Amino acid sequence: MSRPSAAPTRGAPVIDVMIESPLWKAHRGLKTLLRRAVAEAAALLPRTQGELAIVLTDDSAIRALNRTWRGQDEPTNVLSFPAYPLPPLPRLRGRVGEGARAASSMSAAARAPSRIASLHSRRFASALLAPRTAAKGRLCSPASGGGEGRPRLLGDIVIAYETTAREAAAEAKPLRNHLAHLAVHGFLHLLGYDHDTERDAAAMERLEIAALRRLDIPNPYVARGAKG
Repeated sequence: MSRPSAAPTRGAPVIDVMIESPLWKAHRGLKTLLRRAVAEAAALLPRTQGELAIVLTDDSAIRALNRTWRGQDEPTNVLSFPAYPLPPLPRLRGRVGEGARAASSMSAAARAPSRIASLHSRRFASALLAPRTAAKGRLCSPASGGGEGRPRLLGDIVIAYETTAREAAAEAKPLRNHLAHLAVHGFLHLLGYDHDTERDAAAMERLEIAALRRLDIPNPYVARGAKG
């Protein structure tokens, strides 16, 4: 039995989850899962207040975004669109579980360029396949509130069904576990974390492992390594 999640931390991010592909609708409770996953990651770190959107889409839509923003004409699992360039947050202190990083880090395709401006989450879905137009939407300063009583924007996370399902099946893990991992990974990118170097990748993975542990999800890197 999973232990109950800790009560949401004051100042935890506001999360708008939008299901834009019918492929996801066979799986129940995904919005709750995604909100819990991000909240558990946010609880490990300071300065995580704000608003973000998570869009559950398909390979076709994410391929179009990947082509437009990254010049890569192929689908990927997750793309993060930070609203503004942010400095990296402090690393998590203490040991959070070493975890054998037997396999490579998550794909470098797990984020879009960090200077992309994000729409307010409730307007993102309609602009999903027109990101160049979307960038002209109403923006808010990251240092202040979001305007009109809304919190500041953190950005948007887009996750594709087919790629996520293929990866979960290949690694013999539940789709829900892999989805939670991608959400945490994408959220950390919104906060300025990256995996361009071994040191940065290790720090990011430790945070992911710690957040997923709070959801009783096993270390995804150990599970991946065990497959090989």
